[in-house]
Amino acid sequence: ITQPVSSENNDEKELFGLSVDTSTLTLNVGETRELKVSLNPDYYLADSLHFYSDDKSVAWVYPYIGGHVIGTSAGTATIQVSARLDKNKVKLSPEDNGERSVMVKVTVTEPALSESQKTALEKLEEAELSGRGIYLRERAVITGVLAADAPRLTLDEVNRIVDPSQPCEKVWKTLMDAQIYPDYYDTGDPTSLVYWLDDRGQEVIGIQDFSMIHYSRADENGVLQEVQYLYPERQEPIYPTETTANVLFRNYHEVYGSPYTPELQEQLYGLSVDTSALTLNVGETRELKVSLNPDYYLADSLHFYSDDKSVAWVYPYIGGHVIGTSAGTATIQVSAKLDKNKVMLSPEDNGERSVMVKVTVTEPTLSESQKAALKKLEEAEKNGRGIYLRERAIITGVLAADAPRLTLDEANRIVDPSQPCEKVWKTLMDAQIYPDYYDTGDPTSLVYWLDNRGQEVIGIQDFSIIHYSRADENGVLQEVQYLYPERQEPIYPTETTTNVMFRNYHEVYGGPYTPEPVQGIATMLGDANCDGSIDVSDAVLIARFAAEDREATMTDQGRKNADVTHDGNVDGQDTTKILQYIAKQISLEDLAK
Repeated sequence: ITQPVSSENNDEKELFGLSVDTSTLTLNVGETRELKVSLNPDYYLADSLHFYSDDKSVAWVYPYIGGHVIGTSAGTATIQVSARLDKNKVKLSPEDNGERSVMVKVTVTEPALSESQKTALEKLEEAELSGRGIYLRERAVITGVLAADAPRLTLDEVNRIVDPSQPCEKVWKTLMDAQIYPDYYDTGDPTSLVYWLDDRGQEVIGIQDFSMIHYSRADENGVLQEVQYLYPERQEPIYPTETTANVLFRNYHEVYGSPYTPELQEQLYGLSVDTSALTLNVGETRELKVSLNPDYYLADSLHFYSDDKSVAWVYPYIGGHVIGTSAGTATIQVSAKLDKNKVMLSPEDNGERSVMVKVTVTEPTLSESQKAALKKLEEAEKNGRGIYLRERAIITGVLAADAPRLTLDEANRIVDPSQPCEKVWKTLMDAQIYPDYYDTGDPTSLVYWLDNRGQEVIGIQDFSIIHYSRADENGVLQEVQYLYPERQEPIYPTETTTNVMFRNYHEVYGGPYTPEPVQGIATMLGDANCDGSIDVSDAVLIARFAAEDREATMTDQGRKNADVTHDGNVDGQDTTKILQYIAKQISLEDLAK
C-alpha cells in the first residue's frame, strides 16, 4: 500500500485492524496480565488507545499504557479496549466520532487460600479502605501469585530505565515490563503508580500524570526525607520539612501490619502456567507453557493430570499437550515436587505444588458425514484403549486430511540416541503435534504413522523405548527396529496376529476420513475463517494469527485461503490486500491474483 485506505463504510464494526490477543481472560485474585493490542496506525489517532473496566471492584486495568489487567476480587467484568480513528484518513459520517472498541470478558477466581492467607488479605483490604488504592504486589504475594522474595527494582536499574530523552509512555512501559507488580496503584488517579525499592516502602519510585517520575526516601516512620525528580528532567534532590508520615506508608504498617510471610506450603517457587483457562474444539490440541524455578524443584518432577479424561486428555509428563476429546469442562492440574534438600519443608509437606487450568471443550458445527465418521471412530476406540488423535482432528476440521506426516528420514534425524528421551519425545511432538494414536491405558505411549494406513509406524513406550515397525496391508507385523535408547538391527518376527490398533481402524472404523468439499466456502480465497464471506473478521484473524496470538486459530484450508499474496506465508501483507478489497480499491479478481 502506498496510500492510506479510505473507506466509505460507516459500519461501527469496521475495526480497521483493532484487535486484542484474547476475548476472554481468567485471573486469580491478585494476578495481573497484559492485554496485547494491535491496530493499524495509519488509521488511528496517535495515543488514542484506552482501556476501561465496567467493574473495577473485580478487575482493574491501567487505562493507557500496556493494558495490564489486575484481578482484585472474584467475579466477572468486561474490559473495553478503545481507540479513535483519524477523520483525516477515514471518511466517517457526522454522527460517528471515530471511536472503535473491542471487548474482553474477564473472570476473576478466588484461589484456595489458607486461613493465614485469608486473614492477611482481609487486613490488607482494611488498609486499602483507609486510602484510595490497592497494594498490588502484596496481594500477589498473599495469594501465591508472586514469591515473597521476588526481586524488586533497584535504584540503579530505575536510573537506567528513566531516560529523559525518551517519551514518558515508553519509560512507564519499560518500568512495567521490568516489574509487572507495582506496590501501589492509586485507584483515584489512574495515571499514578508506586514502586517500592525495599520491603518497607522507605525508598520509592512514583509515577504521576503520565508526565512526572520521582524518587523519594523516607525514614523508618514514613516521614519524607528526600525527593528527587527524574523525569521529564533530572533535578537536584529536595529535602522537605514536612514531618507527616506518608498515608500509603502509614496504612501499610499501622493498619495492615507488615509484609506477609507465606507459610511454606503456600509458596509456589515460580511454578506457573501461561494461562488459567483454555478453550478447545473437539479434536484440537494445545500445549501448556509451564515455568518453574529449577533451583527449587526436583528434575523431571513436572506432571499433568486431567480430572475428566473423557473431556480433555493431557500427556502426563512431556510438554503438557492438552487434547479436546468431547464437549464439556475439565480441570488440568499442573504439579511439580520441591527438592527437600533445597527448600525447608515441614514433615507433613511432601513438597508437591500445583496450579490449575480450566479447560472448556466445545463441539464444532459438524456435517452429517462428520458426525457419522466421528461416531464410527469412537466405536473403534472403544474396542481398544486409546484415541486416534490425528483422525479426530481431520474429522472435526482442525487438521487438513492431507497435512504432512513424519517421514522415516525425519524421524531418524530426530531420534538421536545421544539425547535424553524427554528431549527426543518433545522434538517429535513439536514436529507433529497430532500423533495418530494415544494409548490411554499407558500414558507414556504414543504412535506416529508414516503413512495413511498405519503400515509404517514410529512407536514410543515407557519414556525409554522408541521403535520403527512395518506391517503388511493386513496389519501383520513384518519388521521392527529399535531406534532408542540405542539403534539396533531390524527384527523380523514370525507372529502373524494383526495389530489391534490397525484392525480397529480399518475393520471397525473403515479407513481414513475424506472430508466433503464445501463449495464456495472453504475454497474462497481471502476467507480465512471459512464462513463463506470476505470481511474485516478475516483481516483481523490474519493479523492476530501473524502476531502469533494463541487464540487466533485457523484450519489448514483457512491458512490457504488467507494467503492472498501467494507467497506461502500468512502475514500483514495478506491483511493489507484483504483490506484493500473490503475498501473496494481492488476487485475480487484482483484479490485472487
